[in-house]
Amino acid sequence: RDKRLRIKEDRDFAVYEGGEQITYNPFSTTAFSNNYITFNVKTPSPRVVLDRKIYIRYTIQLTFNPVANPSNTKVLVSGHDAFRAFPLTSCMTSINLQINGVGITLNPEDIIHALLRYNTCEKVLDLDYSTAPSMLDKSQDYAQLYNTNRNPLAYYGDNGYQIGRGGFVIKSLVNTNTQAVLVAEITEPLFVSPLNFGAGNSQGFVGVTELDVSINLSNLSRMWSHLTSTNGVVFNEQSIVPQISNPTLLLCYITPKEIFPIPTSVSYSYYFVRDIQTNQGIVVPPNTTANLIMTNTQLASIPRRIFIYAERPRSGTGQKTLLTTDTFFSIESVSITWNNINSVLASATKQDLYQISKKNGCNLSWDEWSGENSPRFNSTPIGQNDTEITLTGSVLCLDMGEDIGLNSLLAPGVGGNYNLQVYVNVKNIHPTDSIAPTLHCVIVSEGAFTILNNTAIPSDAILSKVDVLNVSQMPEADLPPLDAFYGGSFWSKLKDIGSDVLKGFEKALPVIKDIADVGVKV
Repeated sequence: RDKRLRIKEDRDFAVYEGGEQITYNPFSTTAFSNNYITFNVKTPSPRVVLDRKIYIRYTIQLTFNPVANPSNTKVLVSGHDAFRAFPLTSCMTSINLQINGVGITLNPEDIIHALLRYNTCEKVLDLDYSTAPSMLDKSQDYAQLYNTNRNPLAYYGDNGYQIGRGGFVIKSLVNTNTQAVLVAEITEPLFVSPLNFGAGNSQGFVGVTELDVSINLSNLSRMWSHLTSTNGVVFNEQSIVPQISNPTLLLCYITPKEIFPIPTSVSYSYYFVRDIQTNQGIVVPPNTTANLIMTNTQLASIPRRIFIYAERPRSGTGQKTLLTTDTFFSIESVSITWNNINSVLASATKQDLYQISKKNGCNLSWDEWSGENSPRFNSTPIGQNDTEITLTGSVLCLDMGEDIGLNSLLAPGVGGNYNLQVYVNVKNIHPTDSIAPTLHCVIVSEGAFTILNNTAIPSDAILSKVDVLNVSQMPEADLPPLDAFYGGSFWSKLKDIGSDVLKGFEKALPVIKDIADVGVKV
């Protein structure tokens, strides 16, 4: 019926049930330096709900002393200088999150720029993540996109679609031709499961008495990005003197109404992340391919998904510096040995691998992901060579059971003993640098994080072969479209299984596991 003809005498009103009291609690610490930050939080009560979106706010002062400035310009120049995307996270060698004494450890600096290429659209970067510089690098070298709208170092007025990192607000700046001193306040999410980040919300923590966060930092000069070639101001690692101050966790507590029932046991979506790194010491010249082999690895459960990419090493030939972008080699082909089955995906073309990645939430276009040369034609002067831009490079994502086959008794989350080895043919698409790449295989296992009687129990092998067999007898349900998950977790297409987006599944038969959030055949 025409909506204009849906005439009713009465108006229906919804009753929204929220907390009795909402408390925002900035929690400061004095236990910090340029090498570490530590927080020890005691919650008000186990009955109080803690929002799982937790941010770290900090003040950063950077003092710039250039090695050379032959053009005698100011030290910092728009289009040449800006913070790196998520500058503190980019320098976190490790973060340890302890909930009720149980710890989860992640190495953010090695994975954040790759995983943010999934399920993280520009709208999320410019809104949900806009309290930090967030525009991701889009070319192999900053010079390639200089003076274009896609330059991530551009200031606010250069791009009407996405805010360049050079447009991030600062508190103070002294900028001369010999030295610059910049102060900014930045707020970044804590990218560690079972915390939430990105768009939307889901159930908060209840039963938490203690929450401790320990962060290790290194090479803080890499909080900054600098382009040297077009204005001549020369920086090196010693040119920047950083100083962190006022680190603060931004916490939100919700006090439920007295009549609100609090369960004694609550399970949350949890992703156990393991980054297997291999550096064979192979120096790859520009525009050259190389075969990289991941160390044969034993897994105690079947993961949900696997990310594969090759990038600059932390140290060695072509290492990461403040002058380098956070981009990747192109992946030409892969061959995977899974559970003694060889040559998985060996016949897949580069285009096939891109389509798989796109299906799994990749934000990159084919031009960006493939690393193929993007032309830039020069009309004048006659005889000047046309130029080519090499873009982001490849981050391949594979979903177990969908892109890598599993037999009828196996599914992601089933425990056992499985072997995994990855062979990758990659290409160095940087125009000038020889690089000894590090191959990353980021294994993401989906499980549950259960809080019970003020204790915490993380589990990643939550299913057995019997569970899989039982689920095969249950009714099927389709996952919602992938765009329902954009802005959510990059760990999985499922985002947070307890979220409202899966309400259509609530009548499905549960799998025979108390800690499982959903038990349907998908």
